[in-house]
Amino acid sequence: MDKQENKSAVKREPTPIWRRIAGAVWIALVALYFFWEAWTYSGTFAKLSEWQFGNFNKSWPTVTYAGLVLLFSLPGMLLLRRRKNKSPQPDDDASLDEAGTAASELAIALKRATGLRKLLFYVGAASAISAFVSLAGLLFLPGFGPAQQVITVGTDTDGKIANGPTTLIGRAILSRTATMGQDFIILDKEARFAPIMPKDDDGAVRYFVQLTPAETAGARSNDRLIKVSGVLLRNSLPGPLLRLYRNVGISVNDTHYVLYRYPATMRRPYILNAIQMGVVALIMFILWWFQNRHIRKKLMRPTP
Repeated sequence: MDKQENKSAVKREPTPIWRRIAGAVWIALVALYFFWEAWTYSGTFAKLSEWQFGNFNKSWPTVTYAGLVLLFSLPGMLLLRRRKNKSPQPDDDASLDEAGTAASELAIALKRATGLRKLLFYVGAASAISAFVSLAGLLFLPGFGPAQQVITVGTDTDGKIANGPTTLIGRAILSRTATMGQDFIILDKEARFAPIMPKDDDGAVRYFVQLTPAETAGARSNDRLIKVSGVLLRNSLPGPLLRLYRNVGISVNDTHYVLYRYPATMRRPYILNAIQMGVVALIMFILWWFQNRHIRKKLMRPTP
């Protein structure tokens, strides 16, 4: 009878539905928010990445994203946590019983293990959703084809601008070429971009063009008048490059455009982001599986 009372003392009430919904929504929003920061290279994610670059000459976006999500998901985990049952406690003599003490210790260990299991699952699920969002973004990219608009930088022809196949005419500032590495495990690619300005104008940059290997093979000290075709995308300069240009004193218009020359370069950020989020989800689900197994072993272990 004493053992039964002791076990009832450590039972926990089911989490109310509103707390479960609020906790799940919180974790999902945290995952999506830091996904947005990673995608736009802004906020806390960008600051941590800059710190990594400054100290190690390299950044780890997957680890940074997972760490931020795990840290800021803790309030959601507190909402998902089951509360103690307010049933009457056993008498003092029974609570000091050896079997009751072991049961209490087991309950505490299970509580911690279960909380970690939930956190791993929700972060894994949120990361998987982020990976699918990245892949879904590929469906909304314009396709390559004959130019639907011709834009001469600095003239009235750049008044109405739409995403899509475009021919861009202007002065490429090759001395300000920036290189962006797009690598992850087996992928190792680089893309080079240069600002395009009107003639005799050094104001804020509104257009960038992806340079081909032939265009970057020669000297970069001279400007070059170019007429190139590709796909124009609004505000799609990679976040690290945008920050790099601004850090060296080059003003970039809040609304800027990038002319991509190759479909793979345009799509690769979406694919890499999906891979990174997928790796985070896979790691979280593997850890969740091991944690679930650990909890089952604890439950099957006989108590004194």
